[in-house]
Amino acid sequence: VRALRMQGRAPSGGPLRAAFDRAAAVLPDGVADRPLDADIAIAADLVPHLARLLPPEERPRPL
Repeated sequence: VRALRMQGRAPSGGPLRAAFDRAAAVLPDGVADRPLDADIAIAADLVPHLARLLPPEERPRPL
């Protein structure tokens, strides 16, 4: 998300755009240099939600 923001770009559509929008909604907006600890924690919490954007047959199986 951060790299795409720095380029002023976003995915055009589909599941990738849905994932981008979901992540962009919860990650900090700024692109200035900063510690990424908080961003990584937010992203880790977001992963299970992103998996739900996949069709059921493509979702990873729980360990």
